[in-house]
Amino acid sequence: MKIRNVKAFPIRCDVQTPFTSATGWRKTRGTVLVEVVGDDGISGWGEAMGPLQTIATAIEEDLKPLLMGQNPLDAGLLWERMQVRRTKGTPPGAIGGVDTALWDLKGKALGVPVCRLMGGCFHKTLHPYGTALFYHETDWDRLAALEEETRELLQRGFRAIKMKVGFGISRDIRRITRVREIVGDDFPLMVDANQSYNFSAALKLGSALDELGIDWFEEPMAWQSLSAYRELGNRLKTPIAGGEVETSMMGFVEAVRQKAVQIIQPDPALCGGITPAGHIASVAKAFEVAFMPHVFDGIIGLSAGLHLTAGVSHYADWTLIPRPVILEWDATENPMRDRIVVQGPELKNGTVAVPDTPGLGIELDREAIQSFLIS
Repeated sequence: MKIRNVKAFPIRCDVQTPFTSATGWRKTRGTVLVEVVGDDGISGWGEAMGPLQTIATAIEEDLKPLLMGQNPLDAGLLWERMQVRRTKGTPPGAIGGVDTALWDLKGKALGVPVCRLMGGCFHKTLHPYGTALFYHETDWDRLAALEEETRELLQRGFRAIKMKVGFGISRDIRRITRVREIVGDDFPLMVDANQSYNFSAALKLGSALDELGIDWFEEPMAWQSLSAYRELGNRLKTPIAGGEVETSMMGFVEAVRQKAVQIIQPDPALCGGITPAGHIASVAKAFEVAFMPHVFDGIIGLSAGLHLTAGVSHYADWTLIPRPVILEWDATENPMRDRIVVQGPELKNGTVAVPDTPGLGIELDREAIQSFLIS
């Protein structure tokens, strides 16, 4: 079996209601889909994160010549070869999109799901947490939209929620407190600051999070300051999470080795794909750090995160009382994501089934993809 073609599809759409995290307003949703085609006609799909046209160009002009004619079953070997291109400037997101597509293609060619290729599908169902509760209001102190969206997430069946913070400590506390009142004291609730605070502000907010029973505090500060992360974690009861913006294997190793976080969150669409994410999972397990992939924007990234979570042995299901294994689920508006998928993960009764179909278990609508292409 040989690779016959590699294609990149930069796609984008507008959203009806703009929303913002601490990093700025979003009026569009976009991603780069990657298709790797074998000479037998089987296609594998991946997703790449980064500047859309830059990523697409890197895939088509830089990685495609490297991959043509190679055996797609050699996903690990090809990932190592793509790393050489990375040292010359190829974005890690581009490599991640291709690598995920290779895993999907490999699973389809062998007739097994990706999680089984990783070592086994340790879980049949996962419990998605809804990533939502961005800021929608133009009046920064109104809570009406926050309250309405929280109740909607509960109605959709989510049994855990991650909300955005980073809008000022007192405002954050007021918003978190209101969400906690709505969902109840025992409901898993996480917060994500998107690196918006310095150490003293993160410590102040974190102390309030301790009292509110928050399950983790994600990206409180600039990611590069691992010593500050470690110190913050030592002074708070709330676990610290991070790693979605990390793209270097050594960066992940150091974050785990130094216990900078209690939860490590590689994003396969940004860190280089399923291959390095699996390596990171092994390192995290050795140091007793929780492994929870970051997922946002696309259906393929969600599927990759699902198989990564199901395909690692961090959460033993053979214990007397197995704990729910959670998965990030982008619960924000994204009509493009919803339209391009024919078959994919579905939220039912607060859980998502791990597919036993070959590859990632997804099927896409090519006509819909074409309708969202960036010209």
